[in-house]
Amino acid sequence: MLEPGRSRSAEDTAFRKLIDSYCEAWSTGTADAPAKFYAKDNGLVFYDVAPFAYHGWKEFHDGVQKEFLDNASEIKLTAGRDLKVTGRGMIARTIVPMHLMERSKNGKTTEMDLRYTGIWEKRGASWVLVHDHLSAPLAGS
Repeated sequence: MLEPGRSRSAEDTAFRKLIDSYCEAWSTGTADAPAKFYAKDNGLVFYDVAPFAYHGWKEFHDGVQKEFLDNASEIKLTAGRDLKVTGRGMIARTIVPMHLMERSKNGKTTEMDLRYTGIWEKRGASWVLVHDHLSAPLAGS
């Protein structure tokens, strides 16, 4: 159990709301909206579909905004139903398939299924990401 006195069902419900809010924030098309979900410590590493890794929130924010979000006219990130939450104390891991729809400014629409893993740390009353990993299966997988 992640928090004393809370049932596994309550934890799963809380993380379902957290993950859905996370997806809604990224779906705004700006990296500013999901900033509240991320720890800002130096030395943190975030893996994305491209490039391989970002070091620290600022690099992640600026890189995703420039390489991906600035080129999109619309974006929608949706978490799948198969959310798995595991944890001990102040650390939790979430694993969930996601679906991304991105319409570029030139009118091209791309849809892809993604795999998402988030490592969350409880800080005060909030859970924040200290690492996340987003990847896309190879074609035909």
